[in-house]
Amino acid sequence: MIGKMINGYKIVEHLGSGAFGNTYKVEKQGNQYALKLLKPEAINPEISSGGFKRFQREIRSLQKVNSNYVVKYIDDGVWIDNNIEHFYLIMEYVIGKDLDKFLKTEQKKFISDENLMRDIFAQIMNGLGDMHKIEIIHRDLKPANIFITNSQEIKLLDFGLVKMLDYSSITTKGKLVGTPFYMSPEIIQGKRPDYFLLVGKMFMYC
Repeated sequence: MIGKMINGYKIVEHLGSGAFGNTYKVEKQGNQYALKLLKPEAINPEISSGGFKRFQREIRSLQKVNSNYVVKYIDDGVWIDNNIEHFYLIMEYVIGKDLDKFLKTEQKKFISDENLMRDIFAQIMNGLGDMHKIEIIHRDLKPANIFITNSQEIKLLDFGLVKMLDYSSITTKGKLVGTPFYMSPEIIQGKRPDYFLLVGKMFMYC
């Protein structure tokens, strides 16, 4: 994929893989972005049956979030490869690592620095608060979906994508949305909180 052009965006580096797609560093007109290329099989049938317009409507709702603690969406579209539609999202490119890797590699620093610990948690709560104000729920909050930049700023990732993606392969009986290890009893009961044992489970790294 390196060097391939996707609707004007040149892929320069593979950043990671997930349950529903791959993320790449891309360049366009001298600017750098992160491109998430969704797997065709991951798209919710309700979205794919409605085509690109429905996909765009979902993206528009995500773009309403204006927060320093949430990664910004830049662009979206469909890339045709071998007659197969691939939906993609363009996001701001930030340098750092996800909180899962940070907690594993910076464990001693995290434990010993109470101010750092408080700051990270405060930024996560601020990001969730900004989303909840406009009635967008993350529903898959976990360290792997929380990015910490080299300057220790928090960016929430992959919020709201649950509406577009089919999580049946990673949830119980295809009915629950999220990552089971981080799901609250309320979600299992059909409610929609974002807060639960994230803090407690993050401390399991300590």
